[in-house]
Amino acid sequence: APAWAGGVGEFSILGTESVRLEKEAKVLSGAVGVNARNESLGDAGYELVAEKGVLVEGAAALKAPRIHIKKESQINGDVSYRDNLKVDDGAVVSGVVRVLNEAEDWPLTVIAPSPGCAPDVARPVVIAKENQSTLFPGTYGTWTIGKSAEVTLASGRYDVQSVTIDKEAKVYFDGPVTVCVAERFYMGKESLISPVRDSGWNAADFVIHAHGVDAAGEGHDEDDEGSAATLGKNSIMFGRVWALNGTIEVKKASQVTGSLTGKDVVVGKGSVVVRDTTPTAGDVIPPRILGINPGDGSVVDTLTPVISGSYSDEGTGIDVSSVRIVLNGVDVTGEAAVSVSGFSLTPAGLTEGPQGIEVYVKDAAGNAASAVSHFTVDV
Repeated sequence: APAWAGGVGEFSILGTESVRLEKEAKVLSGAVGVNARNESLGDAGYELVAEKGVLVEGAAALKAPRIHIKKESQINGDVSYRDNLKVDDGAVVSGVVRVLNEAEDWPLTVIAPSPGCAPDVARPVVIAKENQSTLFPGTYGTWTIGKSAEVTLASGRYDVQSVTIDKEAKVYFDGPVTVCVAERFYMGKESLISPVRDSGWNAADFVIHAHGVDAAGEGHDEDDEGSAATLGKNSIMFGRVWALNGTIEVKKASQVTGSLTGKDVVVGKGSVVVRDTTPTAGDVIPPRILGINPGDGSVVDTLTPVISGSYSDEGTGIDVSSVRIVLNGVDVTGEAAVSVSGFSLTPAGLTEGPQGIEVYVKDAAGNAASAVSHFTVDV
């Protein structure tokens, strides 16, 4: 069957030309694949790259003609390739490694084209900051959903010119929803797309088809909107995203439940992808880790910096007993003052040079979140 028909299929991440899992990204289930060899990369290129510290769990897998797994990555799932597999020193592959070199092995799957869109540019939608609204199936122009706004989508199909969801905005779907976007799709940082709570709908019930191409000259900066489909920093998405003409870019520290299928797919630093489509009930939204200090990439001039972080949960609340703080690979939770909103500690005995903080937290329903910050001590 075509890859987009029915459920999310085998793949949580599928690129027609390339996939890049950036530093410390995690894939917990579902295959990560590139459908065929990309000749534009040249003889020395790799269609699938797992950057430093990537985690691929046993319920996931890697499949591509050429794969590069960089140092400190842990690949617990199976790895299948055709032409080249490069595993850097310090990377670990514990799953089964297979060579797929039969003609029937490639392409990995049949990817049907996305359905055509027929937006009505004369019907733009603007939801103002902090407002609430319900939209119904139909044809629309551009959608602009303001900061901290809340929008509920009734079940059905929406044809839209373009979609911009501002930071901290929330979009809920109440039934199977398909959004066909003629141009680009953008979610701002800390935004959310999720089923209505206790509705029983899941990630397989929400589909985005973004037909746009990447904007010329755009990079992949934190606030860049130039990719065909962008999921902003610290955003949460339940659904299936298709962008067969361009890049799907998941910014850092985001969480995707469902699948990503694009020409190129980039999963940002520390982001998590899972192919779970279990019907939702109760609280399914993980906590948000709002910040860690010292911040990622910062430099401090003391051997005893105050290390702190904040987090929140809008559902069942933070499970304080679940909070875990790891400093340079050592669990230091017992040294920290931990509350329902954050933590603080002053470590002893730091030396000059690079440092790493990892923070793990769950809410009372068991939904998990994590974040990482690397800083340097230079006294």
